[in-house]
Amino acid sequence: MERLHSGREGQTASNLLAGKEKFRLLIDARSEESIPLSFSEPRPRGGNIFEFLVHAHDRVGTTVEILSVISKHNVNINGSYSTSTNESKTFYKTIFCEFANADCTVEQLALEIKKLPPTIDVKTANVSNAIFGKFLFPMVWRKNQRVMLLEMVPFLKAEKNLVRLLGSGGETMMFEQGRIYAKEYLAPFQEFALKGEQPMLNNIVESFRSTGLGLLALWRYTRGFVVIVGSPPLIDDSDFQSRFFLGIICGSLEYVYHNSLQIESTEYDKTKDELVINFLEGPQPKA
Repeated sequence: MERLHSGREGQTASNLLAGKEKFRLLIDARSEESIPLSFSEPRPRGGNIFEFLVHAHDRVGTTVEILSVISKHNVNINGSYSTSTNESKTFYKTIFCEFANADCTVEQLALEIKKLPPTIDVKTANVSNAIFGKFLFPMVWRKNQRVMLLEMVPFLKAEKNLVRLLGSGGETMMFEQGRIYAKEYLAPFQEFALKGEQPMLNNIVESFRSTGLGLLALWRYTRGFVVIVGSPPLIDDSDFQSRFFLGIICGSLEYVYHNSLQIESTEYDKTKDELVINFLEGPQPKA
């Protein structure tokens, strides 16, 4: 195990887990298989590709009706995804269609889909020479909160450059900003009326998985927490760890347990691709 940052000798998380300290497993979201989720997939490869955006009423069988019309014309579906609009009980379905062997034109297929009873509107675009889809914007999730999709490596390199310029002050700043971000991000979770620490913790861990931050396992012991992050956000030269990311984990735990934390040690296991963090619990903050 390669240690990147550590606290006092003998106090690293891996030593704690292997020692006599009593630990209570709170949650473990790691899995043996990772299936990538594409938020905004570039259009599929192939020639003569058209993107169809179908706006339709959300009712049983609508998607089957749409796909049946497409398949009967020997149009190859290279990819699709749906976006729900819960307020109006309608949805948008993006379908990438390859017409290499089709027995109809794009216009004919669009007209036939539009005649289906649940269909509201159909738009099409030639994406044969495009990288991304043409229609959907902006990206939203969780009650239409807008999100931005940033590639991990350029973001981490930007943070690394900031730390290089500002030194330890840059590390402290990014850690604190991650801490603040976590608490701002988690505040709307209260709208879901989650009762108790465990439901909140479960949803936080699932949000880390859903947003690509990592797969978390969490233990509690007398002096704090040990967190293992599977597939953590790292760049190739793994001597650098994102202080912003560590701050998000710290702020998330502080939000749930209402206590201040500090990092005692962090270690990265290359063979398992896991980051092991030991958080020490501080005094109860004053109201």
